[in-house]
Amino acid sequence: MKKSILVVDDDPKFLRLIVPTLEERGYQIIKALNASEASIELGLKSFDLIIVDGELPTIDGLTWITEIRKAGINVPIVFVTAHWRDTTSFCKLKFELNVALILHKPISRAIFAEQIGELLGDDRKISTAEEQGFDELLNQLREQFLTELPETIGAVATAVSLAKRQPDDRSLFETALLKAHTLNGTAGSCGFPEVGKLMRKVEYSLRAIMANPGDFWSPDLWCLIDTSLVQAATIVQEFRSNQEKNTKVASHNSLSSAKRILILDDCRTFTRRAEALLSAEDFLVYSFSDVKLVAETMEYIQPQLLILNISMAEVDVLEICSQLRRRRCWMNLPILFVYEPHDQARRNEAIAAGGNGVLPKNAPNTDFVGLVTSYLSPTRANRSAA
Repeated sequence: MKKSILVVDDDPKFLRLIVPTLEERGYQIIKALNASEASIELGLKSFDLIIVDGELPTIDGLTWITEIRKAGINVPIVFVTAHWRDTTSFCKLKFELNVALILHKPISRAIFAEQIGELLGDDRKISTAEEQGFDELLNQLREQFLTELPETIGAVATAVSLAKRQPDDRSLFETALLKAHTLNGTAGSCGFPEVGKLMRKVEYSLRAIMANPGDFWSPDLWCLIDTSLVQAATIVQEFRSNQEKNTKVASHNSLSSAKRILILDDCRTFTRRAEALLSAEDFLVYSFSDVKLVAETMEYIQPQLLILNISMAEVDVLEICSQLRRRRCWMNLPILFVYEPHDQARRNEAIAAGGNGVLPKNAPNTDFVGLVTSYLSPTRANRSAA
């Protein structure tokens, strides 16, 4: 009897990628475009596995999973997201809601198929013929995706323009965010990670502006958004030009080599600003605030730079730094402290605890990015490891 899988995602491009992959493996696939449709399907039949996107219309994936778990539905769940979830959400998914697997887009079709197989007790390995079939389908999807990309990027740009003209209308921001988020998640999986990376910059910048629309760095973020959209459109033009010259469409390099930065701070104003600024420099930025999960988060992210807020309330961040320095694997990790203006006196304490540098939170954007970049340069990294 075929194993049945419920796929809950409203992105037709991502569905075109994963549904044929799973059907080719012999699984029965039922699609739902939102939480309401998914709940109806669960009432009609039982499933062996549910695959849920993090961003759904009306109700997000995490909320819907919470609801069905409360209703006593204990089917194994795969949670797919295009951006890093905060530590609290990650732990809730993994430990409270018993989500079997959390995946970050973009995904590899072959690896995805094997991961799903393992959850279903299917130990079949991907055959050479299947890999070739995956490649052929991916090339078809890539060609189709490329044809649609100009219109898709244009839709993001239009939504951003509306939000920019009416900054007090939160619904316009949410529309622009959803469009950028969706393209961010799909582009990499369809062979265009550079476009996905640019949409992530747009998404993070929009989130930062939404959180603090009147702050002094908002003009810089709007400029970053506009630049990212232009760059994405340029990439598409280059691909289309190559296609016209009968050049085979090839994907850009993946983001696996990007430097990872982890931020421990309970101030979302700062972390959203940092995410937007550093993502613009091609860094992968993750932030969290739960000090109880420092060790787990460090192991999960494996950062190349740690940023700590020395001014966090009721938290001994200096002791956290000292503890990390006592562990062999983190002895040479660059650690940068940021502080509120009223905490200048603690700068020396930060260095004594093992910090490599300090910077005020209200430092100009160029100073902040410049210092972070300097600690991730190969020359400095080699010096730290020596």
